[in-house]
Amino acid sequence: MISHPPLFSLRHESRRTRLALLGLAAFVFLLGAAICLYYGDGFLLGSYAKLNNDDVKYIRSAEFLLNHGVLTYNSGDQPTVFIMPGLPVLLAMFRFFLDRSDAIMAFRLFQCALQAASVYLVFLLGRQFFSSRSAKIAAVLSTLYIPSYYASGAILTESVFTFLLLLTTLFAVGAVRSNKLGLYLAVGIGWAAMTYLKPQCLLYPAIIAILWLMARYSWRQMARFAAVLAVTFCLLLSPWWVRNYHSFSKPILLTQSSGNPLLLGTFIYYGAPSAGFFKQYPQYKDNLVSPSDEVNKETGLRIIRYGFTHEPLRYMSWYTVEKSWLLFWQPFYWKEILGLPKLAVQIWHQLYVVLGIGGVILSLVRRKWKALLPLFLTMGYFIGVYLPFVTFSRYGYPLMPFITLFAAYSLETIAHPLRMKLGLQRRSKSSATM
Repeated sequence: MISHPPLFSLRHESRRTRLALLGLAAFVFLLGAAICLYYGDGFLLGSYAKLNNDDVKYIRSAEFLLNHGVLTYNSGDQPTVFIMPGLPVLLAMFRFFLDRSDAIMAFRLFQCALQAASVYLVFLLGRQFFSSRSAKIAAVLSTLYIPSYYASGAILTESVFTFLLLLTTLFAVGAVRSNKLGLYLAVGIGWAAMTYLKPQCLLYPAIIAILWLMARYSWRQMARFAAVLAVTFCLLLSPWWVRNYHSFSKPILLTQSSGNPLLLGTFIYYGAPSAGFFKQYPQYKDNLVSPSDEVNKETGLRIIRYGFTHEPLRYMSWYTVEKSWLLFWQPFYWKEILGLPKLAVQIWHQLYVVLGIGGVILSLVRRKWKALLPLFLTMGYFIGVYLPFVTFSRYGYPLMPFITLFAAYSLETIAHPLRMKLGLQRRSKSSATM
C-alpha cells in the first residue's frame, strides 16, 4: 500500500518548516493588507456612478440585494440570472455591518486572509503530489507571485474561487484515497460553493469519476459516494433553484448568460468573422452582437459551424492551442501596484508558466502522470470549460497555483544534482581535514 502524507496536518514536518510556512502566510497577509489599505478603491475597474465594470456592478448588486431582497445585475431593479449569487451574497454580508467603503475594505482584507491560507494549501498539495522540498519551493513561489496581491484587492470572484478550488481539490484527493464519507461531504460542499461563484463548475465531479475508475472503485462504491455528492450539491443549490422558479416561473439550473461569452469567443483575436460568413448570413452585416442572450448564442454557433467547415485548421488552432495560450500568457494584473510595471510582472508571470510547462513535461517523461492525475484533470477541466467561450488572464488565474506546483517541481529537479554535487564536495573536504 502506498503511504501518503497527512492531508492537512503539519505534525510530521520539522519545527523549522512549520515556522517558515507561518512566516510566509503572515507575510502574504500583511503585505496584501498594506497594499489594500494603501490603494483602496484604486483597485476598482469601474465607477459607482456609471456602473461600467464587473466590480462596481457586483457591489451595486450586493447593496440592492441587502436593501430590497432582489438579486440584480445589468437588470435595473428586476431579478436576474445573468450571474451566480455567490459574490453579491458575500459582499452583502460585509455590507450588512459596515458602510460601503469599510465593507469593501473588510472584504479585501478577507481576501488577503484567503491568499495567506492558500500558501498553506499549495504546500499541502505539493507535499501530496511531489515532495516536502518541492512543496516548500511552491509555497515560496506562491508568496512571490505578484498578481495574487492584485487579486486580493480586486472585487471579483477570483480570490475566493481560487481558495475554494485548492481546498476542494485537497478534499477530493483525500476522499478518493481514503473512502471517507466525511471527505466526500466536504467535496460536495466545496463543489456547491464553487458553483455559486462560477457556473462552469457544474460538471466538476467528472474529475472524481475518472479518479474512481483509475482507483478501480466498485460500482456500488461509486453509486454510494456519487449520491453523497449529488444530495449535498442539490440541498445547497436548492435555494437558488427555488428563487429562480419563483422569479421566472420556470426551472433555471444556474444562469442564462452564456450567449455573449460564446459569441465573443468566436472572434479570433477580437476580429470579425471572414467575409464569407457575412455573405452566407447577410443579416449580420450591420450588427453582429444582440442584446438577446439566445440570439447571441445562435450567432456564435453559426460562426463556429461556418469556421470549422470553411477554415477547419484555423478554427481548430483557435479553439485549442491559442485560447489556452490566452488563458495563461498574460498575468491577471490589470492595475499596477507597488510601482511594478505591467511588463515586469508579465515577464515574472511568464517565468512561472514556462517553468510550469517544464514541470509537466518532466512529470510525463518520468512517467508520473498517474500519480499526478488529480492535478492534470483539474487543470484540463477548467481549461476545457473555457475554450468554447472568450478566454483571458482573469479566467486562467485560478489555475496558477497548480502551474506553480509544476514550476516548483522543475526547480527542485534542476536543483537536485547541484545539491548532490555540493554535498559530495563538503564530504570530501571534511574527509581531507580529518
